[in-house]
Amino acid sequence: MGVPLTWLLRRQELRLKVLAGRGGLDREVDWAHSIELADPVPWLGGGELVLTTGLRLPGSTDARRDYVRHLAKAGVAAVGFGVGLSHEHVPDALVEAAEEAGLPLLEVPLPTPFVAVTKAVMERLAEQQYDGMVQASRLQPRMTRAALHGGAQAVVRELAVSTATSVLLLDHDGTPCASHPPGASTPGPGLLARLRPADQAAAAVSTGPTAWWRRSRCAWAPGCTAAWSWSRTGPSRRSTTSCSGMPRR
Repeated sequence: MGVPLTWLLRRQELRLKVLAGRGGLDREVDWAHSIELADPVPWLGGGELVLTTGLRLPGSTDARRDYVRHLAKAGVAAVGFGVGLSHEHVPDALVEAAEEAGLPLLEVPLPTPFVAVTKAVMERLAEQQYDGMVQASRLQPRMTRAALHGGAQAVVRELAVSTATSVLLLDHDGTPCASHPPGASTPGPGLLARLRPADQAAAAVSTGPTAWWRRSRCAWAPGCTAAWSWSRTGPSRRSTTSCSGMPRR
Protein backbone atom coordinates (compact mmCIF):
# COMPACT_ATOMS: atom_id res chain seq x y z
CA MET A 1 0.00 0.00 0.00
CA GLY A 2 1.52 3.26 -1.11
CA VAL A 3 0.71 6.57 -2.77
CA PRO A 4 0.80 6.33 -6.59
CA LEU A 5 2.99 8.94 -8.21
CA THR A 6 0.15 9.60 -10.62
CA TRP A 7 -2.08 10.57 -7.67
CA LEU A 8 0.59 12.94 -6.36
CA LEU A 9 1.03 14.55 -9.76
CA ARG A 10 -2.70 15.24 -9.94
CA ARG A 11 -2.45 17.44 -6.86
CA GLN A 12 -2.49 20.72 -8.74
CA GLU A 13 -1.57 22.80 -5.69
CA LEU A 14 1.83 21.07 -5.58
CA ARG A 15 2.64 21.98 -9.20
CA LEU A 16 5.02 19.08 -9.65
CA LYS A 17 6.53 18.58 -13.10
CA VAL A 18 7.86 15.32 -14.53
CA LEU A 19 11.31 15.77 -16.09
CA ALA A 20 12.36 12.14 -16.57
CA GLY A 21 11.32 8.55 -15.96
CA ARG A 22 7.76 8.77 -17.22
CA GLY A 23 7.77 5.03 -17.66
CA GLY A 24 7.98 4.64 -13.90
CA LEU A 25 5.01 6.80 -12.95
CA ASP A 26 3.04 3.70 -11.99
CA ARG A 27 5.27 3.37 -8.91
CA GLU A 28 3.98 3.91 -5.40
CA VAL A 29 5.56 6.05 -2.70
CA ASP A 30 5.92 4.49 0.74
CA TRP A 31 7.36 7.62 2.34
CA ALA A 32 8.52 11.14 1.47
CA HIS A 33 11.98 11.95 2.77
CA SER A 34 13.85 15.26 2.52
CA ILE A 35 17.59 14.64 2.65
CA GLU A 36 20.54 16.74 1.49
CA LEU A 37 23.43 14.33 1.96
CA ALA A 38 25.85 13.77 -0.89
CA ASP A 39 25.22 10.03 -0.45
CA PRO A 40 21.79 9.47 1.10
CA VAL A 41 21.60 5.77 0.21
CA PRO A 42 22.64 4.40 3.65
CA TRP A 43 19.62 6.19 5.16
CA LEU A 44 17.09 4.93 2.62
CA GLY A 45 15.07 1.73 2.65
CA GLY A 46 13.46 1.80 -0.79
CA GLY A 47 10.11 3.14 -1.92
CA GLU A 48 10.82 6.73 -0.87
CA LEU A 49 10.14 9.95 -2.69
CA VAL A 50 13.52 11.59 -2.09
CA LEU A 51 13.26 15.38 -1.82
CA THR A 52 16.39 17.48 -2.28
CA THR A 53 17.44 20.97 -3.32
CA GLY A 54 20.84 19.65 -4.45
CA LEU A 55 22.62 21.45 -1.62
CA ARG A 56 25.30 18.75 -1.39
CA LEU A 57 25.06 17.62 -4.99
CA PRO A 58 28.51 16.74 -6.45
CA GLY A 59 29.96 19.22 -8.89
CA SER A 60 31.09 16.91 -11.70
CA THR A 61 28.79 15.48 -14.32
CA ASP A 62 29.92 11.90 -13.69
CA ALA A 63 29.41 12.23 -9.93
CA ARG A 64 25.93 13.63 -10.47
CA ARG A 65 25.08 10.72 -12.72
CA ASP A 66 26.35 8.34 -10.05
CA TYR A 67 24.16 10.09 -7.48
CA VAL A 68 21.07 9.23 -9.53
CA ARG A 69 22.24 5.70 -10.31
CA HIS A 70 22.79 4.97 -6.63
CA LEU A 71 19.31 6.22 -5.77
CA ALA A 72 17.80 4.05 -8.48
CA LYS A 73 19.77 1.03 -7.25
CA ALA A 74 18.54 1.71 -3.70
CA GLY A 75 14.98 1.31 -4.95
CA VAL A 76 13.62 4.79 -4.32
CA ALA A 77 10.27 5.45 -5.96
CA ALA A 78 11.18 8.88 -7.31
CA VAL A 79 13.24 12.01 -6.77
CA GLY A 80 11.76 15.45 -6.23
CA PHE A 81 14.26 18.22 -6.95
CA GLY A 82 13.46 21.63 -5.51
CA VAL A 83 14.55 24.47 -7.78
CA GLY A 84 15.18 28.11 -6.99
CA LEU A 85 17.51 27.67 -4.01
CA SER A 86 20.76 25.77 -4.57
CA HIS A 87 19.98 25.40 -8.27
CA GLU A 88 17.84 27.52 -10.56
CA HIS A 89 17.12 24.49 -12.72
CA VAL A 90 17.46 20.75 -12.32
CA PRO A 91 20.96 19.88 -13.63
CA ASP A 92 20.95 18.23 -17.04
CA ALA A 93 23.15 15.38 -15.79
CA LEU A 94 20.43 14.39 -13.28
CA VAL A 95 17.71 14.50 -15.90
CA GLU A 96 19.72 12.38 -18.33
CA ALA A 97 20.77 9.85 -15.70
CA ALA A 98 17.22 9.55 -14.35
CA GLU A 99 15.89 8.93 -17.83
CA GLU A 100 18.51 6.25 -18.43
CA ALA A 101 17.72 4.58 -15.10
CA GLY A 102 13.96 4.83 -15.57
CA LEU A 103 13.76 6.76 -12.29
CA PRO A 104 10.95 9.36 -12.13
CA LEU A 105 12.45 12.81 -11.57
CA LEU A 106 10.06 15.55 -10.49
CA GLU A 107 10.71 19.28 -10.42
CA VAL A 108 9.39 20.91 -7.26
CA PRO A 109 8.87 24.67 -7.84
CA LEU A 110 10.12 27.18 -5.32
CA PRO A 111 6.64 28.16 -4.04
CA THR A 112 5.97 24.52 -3.08
CA PRO A 113 7.64 23.67 0.26
CA PHE A 114 8.81 20.12 0.77
CA VAL A 115 6.56 19.92 3.82
CA ALA A 116 3.53 20.30 1.53
CA VAL A 117 4.63 17.33 -0.55
CA THR A 118 5.38 15.28 2.56
CA LYS A 119 2.04 16.18 4.12
CA ALA A 120 0.16 15.14 0.98
CA VAL A 121 1.89 11.75 1.00
CA MET A 122 1.39 11.15 4.72
CA GLU A 123 -2.29 12.14 4.66
CA ARG A 124 -2.97 9.85 1.72
CA LEU A 125 -1.18 6.96 3.45
CA ALA A 126 -3.30 7.54 6.55
CA GLU A 127 -6.46 7.47 4.43
CA GLN A 128 -5.40 4.19 2.85
CA GLN A 129 -4.64 2.64 6.23
CA TYR A 130 -8.06 3.68 7.52
CA ASP A 131 -9.74 2.24 4.43
CA GLY A 132 -7.85 -1.00 5.06
CA MET A 133 -9.13 -1.15 8.63
CA VAL A 134 -12.69 -0.59 7.45
CA GLN A 135 -12.31 -3.30 4.82
CA ALA A 136 -10.88 -5.70 7.40
CA SER A 137 -13.75 -5.05 9.81
CA ARG A 138 -16.27 -5.79 7.07
CA LEU A 139 -14.42 -8.91 5.99
CA GLN A 140 -14.12 -10.38 9.49
CA PRO A 141 -17.68 -11.71 9.96
CA ARG A 142 -17.76 -13.22 6.47
CA MET A 143 -14.43 -14.96 7.04
CA THR A 144 -15.65 -16.25 10.39
CA ARG A 145 -18.80 -17.74 8.87
CA ALA A 146 -16.74 -19.32 6.09
CA ALA A 147 -14.32 -20.85 8.59
CA LEU A 148 -17.11 -22.25 10.74
CA HIS A 149 -19.37 -23.62 8.02
CA GLY A 150 -17.35 -24.17 4.85
CA GLY A 151 -13.80 -25.09 5.77
CA ALA A 152 -10.61 -24.12 3.97
CA GLN A 153 -12.09 -23.82 0.47
CA ALA A 154 -14.82 -21.49 1.68
CA VAL A 155 -12.28 -19.30 3.51
CA VAL A 156 -10.04 -19.14 0.43
CA ARG A 157 -12.99 -18.21 -1.77
CA GLU A 158 -14.23 -15.51 0.61
CA LEU A 159 -10.75 -14.03 0.88
CA ALA A 160 -10.28 -13.98 -2.89
CA VAL A 161 -13.68 -12.40 -3.55
CA SER A 162 -13.33 -9.81 -0.79
CA THR A 163 -9.85 -8.68 -1.86
CA ALA A 164 -10.24 -9.11 -5.64
CA THR A 165 -7.15 -11.30 -5.90
CA SER A 166 -6.30 -14.93 -6.55
CA VAL A 167 -5.67 -17.03 -3.43
CA LEU A 168 -4.02 -20.43 -3.04
CA LEU A 169 -3.71 -22.69 0.00
CA LEU A 170 -0.58 -24.80 -0.36
CA ASP A 171 0.52 -27.90 1.46
CA HIS A 172 4.05 -28.53 2.73
CA ASP A 173 5.29 -29.47 -0.75
CA GLY A 174 3.80 -26.39 -2.37
CA THR A 175 0.90 -28.30 -3.90
CA PRO A 176 -2.38 -26.34 -4.01
CA CYS A 177 -5.09 -27.84 -1.80
CA ALA A 178 -7.60 -24.99 -2.17
CA SER A 179 -7.79 -22.07 -4.57
CA HIS A 180 -10.03 -19.36 -5.91
CA PRO A 181 -10.64 -18.76 -8.71
CA PRO A 182 -10.21 -22.42 -9.67
CA GLY A 183 -6.91 -23.09 -11.38
CA ALA A 184 -5.09 -20.07 -9.93
CA SER A 185 -1.42 -20.30 -10.82
CA THR A 186 1.07 -21.58 -8.26
CA PRO A 187 3.84 -19.14 -7.22
CA GLY A 188 7.40 -19.90 -8.25
CA PRO A 189 9.90 -21.66 -5.99
CA GLY A 190 11.60 -18.41 -4.99
CA LEU A 191 8.41 -16.86 -3.64
CA LEU A 192 7.42 -20.07 -1.86
CA ALA A 193 10.79 -20.19 -0.12
CA ARG A 194 10.32 -16.63 1.15
CA LEU A 195 6.81 -17.31 2.44
CA ARG A 196 7.48 -20.60 4.19
CA PRO A 197 10.16 -20.82 6.89
CA ALA A 198 11.53 -24.30 7.55
CA ASP A 199 9.44 -24.83 10.70
CA GLN A 200 6.09 -24.16 9.04
CA ALA A 201 4.07 -26.87 7.32
CA ALA A 202 2.24 -24.97 4.61
CA ALA A 203 1.38 -21.58 3.23
CA ALA A 204 -1.58 -19.79 1.74
CA VAL A 205 -0.46 -17.40 -0.95
CA SER A 206 -2.40 -14.50 -2.39
CA THR A 207 -1.38 -13.32 -5.83
CA GLY A 208 -2.61 -10.96 -8.50
CA PRO A 209 -2.29 -7.36 -9.68
CA THR A 210 -3.17 -5.93 -6.26
CA ALA A 211 -1.61 -8.52 -4.02
CA TRP A 212 0.86 -8.64 -1.22
CA TRP A 213 1.28 -11.23 1.47
CA ARG A 214 2.17 -11.86 5.08
CA ARG A 215 2.50 -15.02 7.14
CA SER A 216 0.28 -15.85 10.12
CA ARG A 217 -0.89 -19.05 11.79
CA CYS A 218 -4.30 -20.28 10.68
CA ALA A 219 -6.57 -22.59 12.70
CA TRP A 220 -8.82 -23.73 9.87
CA ALA A 221 -5.92 -25.63 8.29
CA PRO A 222 -3.64 -26.81 11.11
CA GLY A 223 0.01 -25.99 10.61
CA CYS A 224 -0.63 -23.70 7.68
CA THR A 225 0.22 -20.09 7.11
CA ALA A 226 -2.30 -17.58 5.82
CA ALA A 227 -1.54 -14.73 3.44
CA TRP A 228 -3.98 -11.89 2.88
CA SER A 229 -3.72 -9.40 0.00
CA TRP A 230 -4.48 -5.71 0.30
CA SER A 231 -2.09 -3.62 -1.80
CA ARG A 232 -0.37 -3.16 -5.13
CA THR A 233 3.14 -2.86 -3.77
CA GLY A 234 4.21 -6.47 -3.26
CA PRO A 235 5.56 -7.69 0.08
CA SER A 236 6.31 -4.63 2.18
CA ARG A 237 6.11 -2.93 5.57
CA ARG A 238 2.35 -2.85 6.05
CA SER A 239 -0.35 -4.18 8.36
CA THR A 240 -2.91 -6.70 7.10
CA THR A 241 -5.60 -9.14 8.12
CA SER A 242 -4.57 -12.52 9.47
CA CYS A 243 -6.59 -15.59 10.25
CA SER A 244 -6.70 -17.94 13.22
CA GLY A 245 -10.21 -19.26 12.77
CA MET A 246 -11.58 -15.76 13.33
CA PRO A 247 -9.79 -13.04 11.27
CA ARG A 248 -8.20 -10.18 13.13
CA ARG A 249 -6.10 -7.14 12.26
